[in-house]
Amino acid sequence: MLYSYKEALEKFGSRYQVQKLLDEEVLYKHSRNVYSEDEYTNELKIITKKYPNAVFTLNSAFYFYGLTDMIPKKNYLAIEESAKISEKNGFEVTYMKKTLHNLGRTTLKTHNATINIYD
Repeated sequence: MLYSYKEALEKFGSRYQVQKLLDEEVLYKHSRNVYSEDEYTNELKIITKKYPNAVFTLNSAFYFYGLTDMIPKKNYLAIEESAKISEKNGFEVTYMKKTLHNLGRTTLKTHNATINIYD
């Protein structure tokens, strides 16, 4: 299971306990604000936890729907124009107006994760 930092604090009690579990390798930090009790975690799950309103689009959507067998070099994400993705490494970001962001949005179970994707 993945936790945000706030969820980790609620579950484990304090910043000290979270840091202690990280030091003891009982808890693992996968990305800024994303923690898990599993050492290895699916990248798609990390992305959906960190950016719950992001929607996979373009080349990423083509790949997940099986329309191409070429694995995209980057994850293509669409987000609302008011939101920001701080880490663009590995992301190609399209900013959309709030009124358009949810048009055609659905979920897809792929690679052991449930992602937001445009249909």
